[in-house]
Amino acid sequence: MTALRLLLCLAALLALAACSEDPRLQRDLRLAQVRQAFKAGGDIHLGVVWHGGPQSGFASGAQLAADELNAEGGVLGRQLVLHHVDEVPFLAAANVERAQAEGRYRNAMQTAGTAMARAMLEDPRIGAVVGHSDRGETTLSALAHYDAKGVLLLSTGSADARVKWMGSDLYFQLLPSDRRQIERLVREVVDRRWDNVHLVYESTQHNDQLVELLKSELANRNIALAGSTALVGDVLKSSAAPRRLQNSLSELREGAIDAVVLLAPPELGAQVMCYARSLGIAQPFIGTLPLDAPEFAAAVREVGEDTTVISLYRDNAYQARRFAEKLQARYPGRAADKWAALGYDSVRLYAQAVACAETVDPIVVSHSLHFKLPLWFGLLGQYAFRPGEAENAGTGFYAKALRRQTDGSLRFVFLDNPANDATLGQ
Repeated sequence: MTALRLLLCLAALLALAACSEDPRLQRDLRLAQVRQAFKAGGDIHLGVVWHGGPQSGFASGAQLAADELNAEGGVLGRQLVLHHVDEVPFLAAANVERAQAEGRYRNAMQTAGTAMARAMLEDPRIGAVVGHSDRGETTLSALAHYDAKGVLLLSTGSADARVKWMGSDLYFQLLPSDRRQIERLVREVVDRRWDNVHLVYESTQHNDQLVELLKSELANRNIALAGSTALVGDVLKSSAAPRRLQNSLSELREGAIDAVVLLAPPELGAQVMCYARSLGIAQPFIGTLPLDAPEFAAAVREVGEDTTVISLYRDNAYQARRFAEKLQARYPGRAADKWAALGYDSVRLYAQAVACAETVDPIVVSHSLHFKLPLWFGLLGQYAFRPGEAENAGTGFYAKALRRQTDGSLRFVFLDNPANDATLGQ
Protein backbone atom coordinates (compact mmCIF):
# COMPACT_ATOMS: atom_id res chain seq x y z
CA MET A 1 0.00 0.00 0.00
CA THR A 2 1.37 3.41 -0.93
CA ALA A 3 1.77 6.14 1.64
CA LEU A 4 -1.03 8.15 -0.04
CA ARG A 5 -3.46 5.24 0.10
CA LEU A 6 -2.54 4.63 3.72
CA LEU A 7 -3.25 8.25 4.62
CA LEU A 8 -6.59 8.13 2.83
CA CYS A 9 -7.56 4.93 4.66
CA LEU A 10 -6.55 6.39 8.02
CA ALA A 11 -8.53 9.55 7.32
CA ALA A 12 -11.61 7.50 6.45
CA LEU A 13 -11.26 5.44 9.60
CA LEU A 14 -10.87 8.55 11.75
CA ALA A 15 -13.97 10.11 10.19
CA LEU A 16 -15.96 6.95 10.86
CA ALA A 17 -14.78 6.78 14.46
CA ALA A 18 -15.63 10.43 15.05
CA CYS A 19 -19.19 9.87 13.84
CA SER A 20 -19.67 6.78 15.97
CA GLU A 21 -20.56 6.80 19.68
CA ASP A 22 -20.01 3.06 20.07
CA PRO A 23 -16.86 2.69 22.24
CA ARG A 24 -16.19 -0.82 20.89
CA LEU A 25 -16.21 0.47 17.33
CA GLN A 26 -13.87 3.33 18.26
CA ARG A 27 -11.49 0.86 19.91
CA ASP A 28 -11.55 -1.47 16.90
CA LEU A 29 -10.98 1.39 14.50
CA ARG A 30 -8.05 2.67 16.53
CA LEU A 31 -6.43 -0.77 16.56
CA ALA A 32 -7.00 -1.07 12.82
CA GLN A 33 -5.17 2.23 12.26
CA VAL A 34 -2.17 1.12 14.33
CA ARG A 35 -1.95 -2.25 12.59
CA GLN A 36 -2.38 -0.74 9.15
CA ALA A 37 0.34 1.85 9.69
CA PHE A 38 2.74 -0.89 10.84
CA LYS A 39 1.95 -3.21 7.93
CA ALA A 40 2.61 -0.37 5.50
CA GLY A 41 6.25 -0.44 6.64
CA GLY A 42 6.35 2.82 8.57
CA ASP A 43 8.20 3.68 11.74
CA ILE A 44 7.16 2.49 15.19
CA HIS A 45 5.53 5.30 17.16
CA LEU A 46 5.59 5.45 20.96
CA GLY A 47 4.09 8.12 23.22
CA VAL A 48 6.01 9.58 26.18
CA VAL A 49 4.15 11.59 28.85
CA TRP A 50 6.01 13.27 31.70
CA HIS A 51 6.16 16.40 33.84
CA GLY A 52 8.36 18.81 31.89
CA GLY A 53 8.03 17.09 28.53
CA PRO A 54 11.12 16.51 26.34
CA GLN A 55 13.29 18.56 28.72
CA SER A 56 12.65 16.26 31.68
CA GLY A 57 15.08 13.64 32.90
CA PHE A 58 12.55 10.88 32.22
CA ALA A 59 12.07 11.95 28.60
CA SER A 60 15.84 12.31 28.18
CA GLY A 61 16.38 8.74 29.31
CA ALA A 62 13.60 7.57 26.99
CA GLN A 63 15.08 9.44 24.01
CA LEU A 64 18.56 8.08 24.74
CA ALA A 65 17.16 4.54 24.62
CA ALA A 66 15.36 5.22 21.33
CA ASP A 67 18.48 6.76 19.78
CA GLU A 68 20.58 3.75 20.78
CA LEU A 69 18.03 1.32 19.39
CA ASN A 70 17.79 3.24 16.11
CA ALA A 71 21.57 3.34 15.79
CA GLU A 72 21.56 -0.46 16.19
CA GLY A 73 19.09 -0.89 13.32
CA GLY A 74 15.83 -0.09 15.08
CA VAL A 75 13.13 -2.53 16.17
CA LEU A 76 12.15 -5.16 13.60
CA GLY A 77 14.09 -3.06 11.12
CA ARG A 78 11.93 0.02 11.83
CA GLN A 79 12.97 3.28 13.46
CA LEU A 80 11.45 4.03 16.85
CA VAL A 81 9.91 7.52 16.96
CA LEU A 82 8.95 9.09 20.30
CA HIS A 83 6.09 11.57 20.65
CA HIS A 84 6.31 13.74 23.79
CA VAL A 85 3.51 15.31 25.79
CA ASP A 86 4.32 17.69 28.65
CA GLU A 87 1.98 17.30 31.64
CA VAL A 88 2.57 20.85 32.91
CA PRO A 89 0.21 22.84 30.61
CA PHE A 90 -2.61 20.34 31.18
CA LEU A 91 -2.25 20.63 34.96
CA ALA A 92 -2.25 24.42 34.61
CA ALA A 93 -5.35 24.36 32.38
CA ALA A 94 -7.18 22.27 34.99
CA ASN A 95 -6.22 24.79 37.73
CA VAL A 96 -4.91 21.97 39.90
CA GLU A 97 -3.34 24.22 42.55
CA ARG A 98 -6.53 26.22 43.04
CA ALA A 99 -8.60 23.03 42.99
CA GLN A 100 -6.43 21.57 45.75
CA ALA A 101 -7.13 24.59 47.97
CA GLU A 102 -10.85 24.30 47.23
CA GLY A 103 -11.08 20.56 47.83
CA ARG A 104 -11.53 19.64 44.15
CA TYR A 105 -8.07 18.14 43.68
CA ARG A 106 -9.16 14.68 42.47
CA ASN A 107 -11.55 16.03 39.83
CA ALA A 108 -8.99 18.51 38.51
CA MET A 109 -6.25 15.90 38.29
CA GLN A 110 -8.49 13.41 36.52
CA THR A 111 -9.61 16.09 34.07
CA ALA A 112 -5.96 16.85 33.33
CA GLY A 113 -5.13 13.17 32.88
CA THR A 114 -7.89 12.66 30.34
CA ALA A 115 -6.74 15.76 28.42
CA MET A 116 -3.15 14.45 28.33
CA ALA A 117 -4.29 11.10 26.93
CA ARG A 118 -6.50 12.72 24.30
CA ALA A 119 -3.67 14.98 23.17
CA MET A 120 -1.33 12.00 22.84
CA LEU A 121 -3.81 9.94 20.84
CA GLU A 122 -4.44 12.65 18.27
CA ASP A 123 -1.80 10.78 16.27
CA PRO A 124 -3.49 7.58 15.03
CA ARG A 125 -0.19 5.72 14.69
CA ILE A 126 0.47 5.54 18.43
CA GLY A 127 -0.43 2.17 19.92
CA ALA A 128 1.49 2.44 23.18
CA VAL A 129 2.45 5.08 25.76
CA VAL A 130 5.09 5.14 28.50
CA GLY A 131 5.08 7.52 31.43
CA HIS A 132 2.65 9.69 33.45
CA SER A 133 4.48 10.97 36.51
CA ASP A 134 1.50 11.29 38.84
CA ARG A 135 1.15 8.62 41.54
CA GLY A 136 -2.54 8.05 40.88
CA GLU A 137 -5.17 10.53 39.79
CA THR A 138 -4.04 11.57 36.30
CA THR A 139 -2.88 8.03 35.53
CA LEU A 140 -6.26 6.66 36.59
CA SER A 141 -8.20 8.80 34.14
CA ALA A 142 -5.57 8.52 31.38
CA LEU A 143 -5.66 4.73 31.64
CA ALA A 144 -9.44 4.73 31.22
CA HIS A 145 -9.03 6.68 27.98
CA TYR A 146 -6.15 4.55 26.68
CA ASP A 147 -8.00 1.33 27.48
CA ALA A 148 -11.12 2.55 25.71
CA LYS A 149 -8.98 3.16 22.61
CA GLY A 150 -7.08 -0.14 22.86
CA VAL A 151 -3.73 1.57 23.59
CA LEU A 152 -1.03 -0.05 25.75
CA LEU A 153 0.21 1.89 28.81
CA LEU A 154 3.51 1.19 30.52
CA SER A 155 2.94 3.23 33.68
CA THR A 156 6.13 4.57 35.22
CA GLY A 157 4.85 6.92 37.92
CA SER A 158 1.92 5.19 39.54
CA ALA A 159 1.80 2.43 42.12
CA ASP A 160 -1.78 3.28 43.09
CA ALA A 161 -3.80 0.12 43.71
CA ARG A 162 -6.93 1.74 42.24
CA VAL A 163 -5.26 1.94 38.82
CA LYS A 164 -4.29 -1.72 38.92
CA TRP A 165 -7.79 -2.70 40.06
CA MET A 166 -9.22 -1.37 36.80
CA GLY A 167 -8.14 -4.72 35.41
CA SER A 168 -6.99 -3.60 31.97
CA ASP A 169 -4.96 -6.16 30.00
CA LEU A 170 -3.23 -3.23 28.35
CA TYR A 171 -1.84 -1.75 31.61
CA PHE A 172 1.58 -2.56 33.06
CA GLN A 173 2.94 -0.99 36.25
CA LEU A 174 6.71 -0.70 36.08
CA LEU A 175 7.08 0.40 39.71
CA PRO A 176 6.84 -2.27 42.40
CA SER A 177 3.76 -1.99 44.59
CA ASP A 178 3.27 0.41 47.49
CA ARG A 179 2.89 -2.59 49.78
CA ARG A 180 6.38 -3.80 48.93
CA GLN A 181 7.80 -0.32 49.56
CA ILE A 182 6.12 -0.12 52.99
CA GLU A 183 7.27 -3.64 53.84
CA ARG A 184 10.85 -2.61 53.07
CA LEU A 185 10.53 0.55 55.17
CA VAL A 186 9.16 -1.36 58.17
CA ARG A 187 11.85 -3.99 57.79
CA GLU A 188 14.41 -1.22 58.21
CA VAL A 189 12.55 -0.04 61.32
CA VAL A 190 12.79 -3.59 62.69
CA ASP A 191 16.49 -3.85 61.82
CA ARG A 192 17.13 -0.61 63.73
CA ARG A 193 15.21 -2.03 66.70
CA TRP A 194 12.90 0.94 66.84
CA ASP A 195 9.84 0.03 68.91
CA ASN A 196 7.85 3.28 68.79
CA VAL A 197 7.52 5.61 65.80
CA HIS A 198 5.66 8.81 65.03
CA LEU A 199 4.19 9.42 61.57
CA VAL A 200 4.27 12.76 59.73
CA TYR A 201 2.64 12.77 56.29
CA GLU A 202 1.27 15.04 53.62
CA SER A 203 -2.43 14.30 53.39
CA THR A 204 -2.96 13.24 49.80
CA GLN A 205 -5.06 10.45 48.33
CA HIS A 206 -1.96 8.37 47.68
CA ASN A 207 -0.35 8.98 51.07
CA ASP A 208 -3.61 8.13 52.82
CA GLN A 209 -3.35 4.70 51.20
CA LEU A 210 0.30 4.39 52.26
CA VAL A 211 -0.66 5.27 55.83
CA GLU A 212 -3.15 2.41 55.97
CA LEU A 213 -0.53 -0.01 54.63
CA LEU A 214 1.99 1.34 57.15
CA LYS A 215 -0.35 0.95 60.11
CA SER A 216 -1.08 -2.64 59.14
CA GLU A 217 2.56 -3.57 58.65
CA LEU A 218 3.65 -1.90 61.90
CA ALA A 219 0.97 -3.85 63.77
CA ASN A 220 2.13 -7.09 62.15
CA ARG A 221 5.67 -6.40 63.42
CA ASN A 222 4.52 -5.34 66.92
CA ILE A 223 5.81 -1.79 66.46
CA ALA A 224 3.82 0.95 68.17
CA LEU A 225 2.57 3.94 66.20
CA ALA A 226 2.74 6.52 68.99
CA GLY A 227 1.04 9.29 67.03
CA SER A 228 0.60 10.91 63.64
CA THR A 229 0.61 14.38 62.12
CA ALA A 230 -1.23 15.09 58.86
CA LEU A 231 0.07 17.99 56.76
CA VAL A 232 -2.54 19.72 54.59
CA GLY A 233 -1.57 22.14 51.82
CA ASP A 234 1.26 24.64 52.42
CA VAL A 235 1.44 23.70 56.09
CA LEU A 236 4.53 25.76 56.91
CA LYS A 237 3.63 28.86 54.89
CA SER A 238 0.65 30.14 56.88
CA SER A 239 1.17 32.07 60.10
CA ALA A 240 -0.78 29.64 62.31
CA ALA A 241 0.46 26.39 60.78
CA PRO A 242 3.90 26.23 62.45
CA ARG A 243 2.36 26.45 65.93
CA ARG A 244 -0.08 23.65 65.12
CA LEU A 245 2.81 21.54 63.87
CA GLN A 246 4.84 22.43 66.96
CA ASN A 247 2.03 21.26 69.24
CA SER A 248 1.68 18.04 67.28
CA LEU A 249 5.40 17.27 67.39
CA SER A 250 5.91 18.27 71.03
CA GLU A 251 5.32 14.71 72.21
CA LEU A 252 8.48 13.68 70.36
CA ARG A 253 10.51 15.54 72.96
CA GLU A 254 8.56 14.10 75.86
CA GLY A 255 7.80 10.50 74.92
CA ALA A 256 9.94 7.44 74.31
CA ILE A 257 9.66 7.65 70.53
CA ASP A 258 12.51 6.13 68.53
CA ALA A 259 12.03 7.61 65.05
CA VAL A 260 9.83 9.66 62.74
CA VAL A 261 8.34 8.19 59.56
CA LEU A 262 8.01 10.96 56.96
CA LEU A 263 5.76 10.66 53.89
CA ALA A 264 6.17 13.88 51.91
CA PRO A 265 7.69 15.29 48.69
CA PRO A 266 11.29 16.58 48.88
CA GLU A 267 10.62 20.28 49.53
CA LEU A 268 7.96 19.73 52.18
CA GLY A 269 9.89 16.87 53.76
CA ALA A 270 12.99 19.06 54.10
CA GLN A 271 10.93 21.89 55.61
CA VAL A 272 9.40 19.56 58.19
CA MET A 273 12.75 18.08 59.17
CA CYS A 274 14.47 21.47 59.51
CA TYR A 275 11.56 22.80 61.55
CA ALA A 276 11.58 19.73 63.80
CA ARG A 277 15.29 20.13 64.43
CA SER A 278 14.75 23.80 65.33
CA LEU A 279 12.34 22.60 68.02
CA GLY A 280 15.02 20.39 69.51
CA ILE A 281 13.60 17.15 68.13
CA ALA A 282 16.54 14.81 67.66
CA GLN A 283 14.96 11.51 66.60
CA PRO A 284 16.08 10.03 63.26
CA PHE A 285 13.79 10.29 60.23
CA ILE A 286 12.94 7.57 57.72
CA GLY A 287 11.06 8.28 54.50
CA THR A 288 9.67 6.78 51.33
CA LEU A 289 10.69 6.97 47.68
CA PRO A 290 10.00 10.73 47.06
CA LEU A 291 12.71 11.72 49.56
CA ASP A 292 15.33 9.84 47.55
CA ALA A 293 16.18 13.04 45.70
CA PRO A 294 19.26 15.31 45.52
CA GLU A 295 17.17 18.40 46.27
CA PHE A 296 16.11 16.85 49.57
CA ALA A 297 19.71 16.01 50.52
CA ALA A 298 20.80 19.56 49.64
CA ALA A 299 17.98 21.17 51.65
CA VAL A 300 18.69 19.21 54.86
CA ARG A 301 22.47 19.58 54.68
CA GLU A 302 22.89 20.93 58.22
CA VAL A 303 20.39 18.66 59.97
CA GLY A 304 19.80 15.61 57.76
CA GLU A 305 22.66 13.27 58.65
CA ASP A 306 21.58 9.63 59.15
CA THR A 307 18.18 10.21 57.55
CA THR A 308 17.08 6.93 55.94
CA VAL A 309 15.08 6.66 52.72
CA ILE A 310 13.76 3.79 50.66
CA SER A 311 15.27 3.75 47.18
CA LEU A 312 14.41 2.09 43.90
CA TYR A 313 17.62 2.60 41.95
CA ARG A 314 21.17 1.30 42.45
CA ASP A 315 22.76 4.43 41.04
CA ASN A 316 26.24 3.29 42.09
CA ALA A 317 26.15 0.07 40.06
CA TYR A 318 28.42 -0.24 37.02
CA GLN A 319 25.58 -0.15 34.46
CA ALA A 320 24.03 2.84 36.23
CA ARG A 321 27.29 4.77 36.12
CA ARG A 322 27.70 3.97 32.41
CA PHE A 323 24.16 5.19 31.82
CA ALA A 324 24.93 8.42 33.73
CA GLU A 325 27.98 9.02 31.56
CA LYS A 326 25.99 8.57 28.35
CA LEU A 327 23.10 10.73 29.52
CA GLN A 328 25.36 13.55 30.69
CA ALA A 329 27.28 13.46 27.41
CA ARG A 330 24.03 13.77 25.44
CA TYR A 331 22.14 16.08 27.83
CA PRO A 332 24.62 18.04 29.99
CA GLY A 333 23.22 19.08 33.34
CA ARG A 334 20.31 16.64 33.45
CA ALA A 335 20.23 14.27 36.40
CA ALA A 336 20.76 10.59 35.70
CA ASP A 337 18.36 9.69 38.50
CA LYS A 338 15.80 6.94 38.96
CA TRP A 339 13.30 8.68 36.69
CA ALA A 340 15.76 9.06 33.83
CA ALA A 341 16.69 5.39 34.26
CA LEU A 342 13.02 4.43 34.30
CA GLY A 343 12.45 6.35 31.07
CA TYR A 344 15.35 4.45 29.52
CA ASP A 345 14.08 1.10 30.81
CA SER A 346 10.48 1.69 29.71
CA VAL A 347 11.46 2.31 26.08
CA ARG A 348 13.87 -0.63 26.04
CA LEU A 349 11.24 -2.91 27.60
CA TYR A 350 8.60 -1.87 25.06
CA ALA A 351 11.04 -2.41 22.19
CA GLN A 352 11.88 -5.89 23.45
CA ALA A 353 8.19 -6.78 23.74
CA VAL A 354 7.54 -5.55 20.18
CA ALA A 355 10.50 -7.58 18.90
CA CYS A 356 9.08 -10.70 20.57
CA ALA A 357 5.56 -10.01 19.29
CA GLU A 358 6.81 -9.12 15.79
CA THR A 359 4.10 -6.47 15.66
CA VAL A 360 3.01 -3.27 17.39
CA ASP A 361 -0.52 -4.61 17.90
CA PRO A 362 -1.12 -3.63 21.57
CA ILE A 363 -2.92 -6.88 22.39
CA VAL A 364 -0.11 -9.06 21.02
CA VAL A 365 2.56 -6.88 22.68
CA SER A 366 0.69 -7.25 25.98
CA HIS A 367 0.75 -11.03 25.51
CA SER A 368 4.52 -10.86 24.99
CA LEU A 369 5.01 -8.93 28.23
CA HIS A 370 3.03 -11.53 30.13
CA PHE A 371 4.24 -14.74 28.53
CA LYS A 372 7.31 -14.21 26.31
CA LEU A 373 9.34 -12.01 28.66
CA PRO A 374 9.12 -13.81 32.00
CA LEU A 375 12.13 -11.84 33.24
CA TRP A 376 13.76 -8.77 31.69
CA PHE A 377 16.74 -6.90 33.14
CA GLY A 378 17.05 -3.11 33.04
CA LEU A 379 18.83 -0.34 34.91
CA LEU A 380 16.43 -0.56 37.83
CA GLY A 381 16.78 -4.34 38.08
CA GLN A 382 14.36 -7.03 37.06
CA TYR A 383 11.00 -6.55 35.35
CA ALA A 384 8.58 -9.44 35.53
CA PHE A 385 4.82 -9.59 34.98
CA ARG A 386 2.93 -12.69 36.01
CA PRO A 387 0.24 -13.83 33.55
CA GLY A 388 -2.81 -11.67 34.10
CA GLU A 389 -1.02 -9.35 36.55
CA ALA A 390 -0.10 -5.73 35.87
CA GLU A 391 2.39 -5.20 38.69
CA ASN A 392 6.14 -5.56 38.24
CA ALA A 393 7.06 -8.49 40.47
CA GLY A 394 10.81 -8.26 39.89
CA THR A 395 12.25 -4.89 40.92
CA GLY A 396 12.74 -4.33 44.64
CA PHE A 397 13.58 -1.57 47.11
CA TYR A 398 16.77 -0.70 49.01
CA ALA A 399 17.52 1.36 52.11
CA LYS A 400 19.90 4.33 51.94
CA ALA A 401 21.05 6.84 54.55
CA LEU A 402 22.55 10.31 54.31
CA ARG A 403 26.19 10.29 55.38
CA ARG A 404 28.48 13.28 55.84
CA GLN A 405 31.31 13.47 53.28
CA THR A 406 34.78 14.95 53.72
CA ASP A 407 33.71 18.12 51.91
CA GLY A 408 30.83 18.59 54.34
CA SER A 409 28.09 17.56 51.91
CA LEU A 410 25.57 14.81 52.53
CA ARG A 411 25.41 11.83 50.22
CA PHE A 412 23.10 8.82 50.19
CA VAL A 413 24.88 5.54 50.95
CA PHE A 414 23.29 2.12 50.56
CA LEU A 415 23.02 0.48 53.96
CA ASP A 416 23.52 -3.09 52.77
CA ASN A 417 27.01 -2.37 51.37
CA PRO A 418 28.39 0.88 52.86
CA ALA A 419 31.98 -0.38 52.80
CA ASN A 420 32.14 -0.74 49.00
CA ASP A 421 29.40 1.70 48.08
CA ALA A 422 31.46 3.42 45.40
CA THR A 423 32.54 0.27 43.62
CA LEU A 424 29.36 -1.80 43.47
CA GLY A 425 29.05 -3.62 40.15
CA GLN A 426 32.65 -3.31 39.04
